[in-house]
Amino acid sequence: MSPRRSPYTSSWLPEHDLGAEVPSQNPATSAIEQRVKQRLLEAGLPVRQGLAIQCSYDIFGNRFPVLTPDFVLLESKVCVEVDPLYTHGAREFQDTMRNALLSHAGWTVVRLRLGGQQPIGAHDVVAEGQTITDPVIEALVAAVTDAVDGRPGQVRRVARPTPRMHGRLSRATTRSAYEHAYFFAWMLDSGDPVRLAIVDSGRCLGLDRGRSGVWFLRLLDLHRLPRKQWKAELTAVLEQMGEADFEPTSAFPWGERFFTGPSGPNVLLPASFNLGGPTCELTVTVKGTTTWEPLELRTDGTPQLQVHPEAAAAGWRIAQVVAANPFLPRVVTISLARTGKRTGHWA
Repeated sequence: MSPRRSPYTSSWLPEHDLGAEVPSQNPATSAIEQRVKQRLLEAGLPVRQGLAIQCSYDIFGNRFPVLTPDFVLLESKVCVEVDPLYTHGAREFQDTMRNALLSHAGWTVVRLRLGGQQPIGAHDVVAEGQTITDPVIEALVAAVTDAVDGRPGQVRRVARPTPRMHGRLSRATTRSAYEHAYFFAWMLDSGDPVRLAIVDSGRCLGLDRGRSGVWFLRLLDLHRLPRKQWKAELTAVLEQMGEADFEPTSAFPWGERFFTGPSGPNVLLPASFNLGGPTCELTVTVKGTTTWEPLELRTDGTPQLQVHPEAAAAGWRIAQVVAANPFLPRVVTISLARTGKRTGHWA
């Protein structure tokens, strides 16, 4: 009996000629895609949905996939993909392979990468924010037009909208991924805004570097004051800072490293680490049998990593160390938790 063929996305042999356009068996769409489609139509681009493209052999998927782009422009063989951070943040490899398959089938791919994701193709639009704004659409229309006209691609970047400014200090906002932190903008003497963050319940001031995280600028000690006094105190501090003072000197208040010990310089925390957050996870490679205590990790009985004394004073501890993959015993996941007692100026 011959292998059963799927009527949907793939088969043992291609169901259609390479590059053929066929009705999609996966016509689902999202609200954000509908907003983008409407704006592109208003800009005069004849985008369509619901069409799929027969692609060549996918060595990783062991199939001949029929892929459904978010939008297509049939006559010019240009397709548009909308990549929100929450669904594509961990799919860079899959999206890169998808680009390659569509390109081999004769199509040019234009991606709208939301949330500051890295570009994949030459025509991509990288939007630092995650909302569809006029500047985002203008950049996307320009990118699609270049692709339609056959011009060389250029990656277009769209900055996050600047918060409204009330005087030199903008209104503060919060983010779900950063507990006990407040994000705002400050107008420099040059007239340019700089994005900042108050972290760890008012203990520190940091530079907001988007996907690269929040980098330490200076201690604030606002946590010792009533919230009603924060604005006046913060404004007084910022007015005394020159433009050079808004360049971060280290990742943490105590320096560049979270861990000390022989392996400390080789271990980096993820950019999403929040000094005032409750937890953090990181993956490291170790040599030998691993044992650990709340402030130290050892391999074969030899100390390798110690939580920096200042991080320990801020309450950070090693909460768990487990194998990240049963087939890779040397790779472990370290779970950090802010469960210790605060001491010193962190109290």
